[in-house]
Amino acid sequence: MRSLRIGFLALLALGLLVTLPAGAFSGTFSDDDGSIHEPNIEAIAAAGITQGCGGDLFCPFDSVSRAQMASFLSRALDLAPTSTDFFADDNGSVHEVNINRVAAAGITLGCEANRFCPNDPVTRAQMASFLVRALPDLIPATAEYFSDDDGLLHEDNIDTIRENEITFGCDVTGTLYCPFDPVTRAQMASFLARALGLTPIDPDPPGGNDPAFYATPIVSGTGLRTINVPTSGSPTLQGAFDSALPGDTIVLAAGTHRFNSNVVLSRSGNSAAWIEIRGADGNRPIIDLQGAGEFRISASYVLLENVEVIGGGGNNIHIAPDSSSISNVIVRDVKVSGLISGPGAAIKINRNNTTSSAVSLVYIENCDVSDAIGNAVIDGVGVIQAVVRDCWIRDNAVGSQGIFFKGGSDGILIENNLISGIRGNAALQLGGNTGASFWNPVQPNFEGVGQVARNNLIADFDDSAIEIRGVSGASVYHNTIVTQSTFAVFRLQNGNNASGGSSDNENVDIANNLVIVVAGGNPQYARNDGSSTSVTFRNQLWSGDLRNSGTPTPGIPTFPIPGDLVVASISGLVTNPTATGLTGLADALVRYEPVSGSAALGSGVPVDVTGGIVRATRSATTPSIGAFENP
Repeated sequence: MRSLRIGFLALLALGLLVTLPAGAFSGTFSDDDGSIHEPNIEAIAAAGITQGCGGDLFCPFDSVSRAQMASFLSRALDLAPTSTDFFADDNGSVHEVNINRVAAAGITLGCEANRFCPNDPVTRAQMASFLVRALPDLIPATAEYFSDDDGLLHEDNIDTIRENEITFGCDVTGTLYCPFDPVTRAQMASFLARALGLTPIDPDPPGGNDPAFYATPIVSGTGLRTINVPTSGSPTLQGAFDSALPGDTIVLAAGTHRFNSNVVLSRSGNSAAWIEIRGADGNRPIIDLQGAGEFRISASYVLLENVEVIGGGGNNIHIAPDSSSISNVIVRDVKVSGLISGPGAAIKINRNNTTSSAVSLVYIENCDVSDAIGNAVIDGVGVIQAVVRDCWIRDNAVGSQGIFFKGGSDGILIENNLISGIRGNAALQLGGNTGASFWNPVQPNFEGVGQVARNNLIADFDDSAIEIRGVSGASVYHNTIVTQSTFAVFRLQNGNNASGGSSDNENVDIANNLVIVVAGGNPQYARNDGSSTSVTFRNQLWSGDLRNSGTPTPGIPTFPIPGDLVVASISGLVTNPTATGLTGLADALVRYEPVSGSAALGSGVPVDVTGGIVRATRSATTPSIGAFENP
């Protein structure tokens, strides 16, 4: 019926975005720039099927209710009016007319006798049946395509829409459909555009080129005002925040700015005019929260850079929406330490389910982040797309992780960081264990989706180096791990799901990592403490005292496996294979740089990440093992 390139098909399955330079937006809507669904959103907008969700917004991450679905389908199919009132629970709804039209057309049978359940989200399984009933000319399925819909009432219809290339599934392998996941507005656009045979409309992005996935946005300011904030007197930082306008630059004077309560930015910039908060040139002023509150960002299009935040109560920096969704927040060249009270993180990022508000497109870059209490140093819950890169993540309270993104966090890239000084828990974790009330409703079945940890340096820790808990699509590539732990280097655990149940790991790929076991260490190669079975280990390089699991566990091979390299001499691998006394990322890069002739050079294989959140592969001609060659 239609054809797509395989690489693009895999990206469609993940539903991920690329970020575009700020300053303008492409196409009809401002909040879908770079989305792989944007051409289909444009197509249904041009066909008059959608007008967005208000202003220049499409709200691509919002779930589609059954009532909204009725209006989408009624407009898409130009359904005939009817005088019959089919359901008792949609009276007064703006969608009632369209609900009756889809019922009259036989597209819906309701959710039970005399009820339509207009406010319930549409699941992917229900979407398949709606489309098959709406489009009787579809080619019947000739195969059973997916492994996770067996026995469902909607199974035949799911296979039919796959047969007609209306869907390609929800994972990069094309074997899962995720029938119970709610349909987002962006996904709805692609379902409808493909079902109706609409031609995708690909607006030229600003700059004319397709940018790399997860490239940091270019901050564009209008130069509207510069608000200078002294260490005492007026305006205070909170006063500057309360009066901030798009395009403002708020400059903190050198010295210490002390506060006795939360400091909250709730006024947003926009794509053409960010709000910037920075230290005066040549200085890194200190924001001292004195244990009385948090530095909170509850706004969009915000850049925070060149300051130090200390002394928080709860969290130090807290990026979370208040009453509406937020996106595009950059924290750059910031030092965060000395949390006074918790439990909290040095940097916390989370959605707000009380107001159904999402947080997306968050970038933490070139930061020195430490000293959480009872939580990860960097803690993400229900986050849609985030990047943590080029940071030093370190020195946590015993028993907590260095970094994690969980609660349905979707599209996470953790790269080029030094993670050190973590005790009593995983240094780097993908997924986690989240309470049901905190979940991202778009991804209710997994703690994480499409999460990548690559090119990180992990040292001076005593638990697992990298742990994966309840993630669909986890990629662990080209990390350098220097361990004195006796636990496991790689650990697989069950996470939770939004219903309070359990989630395992699927489609986990672990490849081309360099593991050096130094004095005091005798770690296991890997262990599976959950029910993960879809796990691939490829081409690791090891040196030092490494052991296999005492009891074989599902999906964990016996070390070494074909393609692995085992090197007896640690000194022949890197310049200085010691784990303690690190002074920062620059120090670690020098210590762990491969020496001439190291087996870490030219010993890896190119890793195909076209199905992940990054488009580029590492070099096909001079691949290496470890965190030294940027893709």
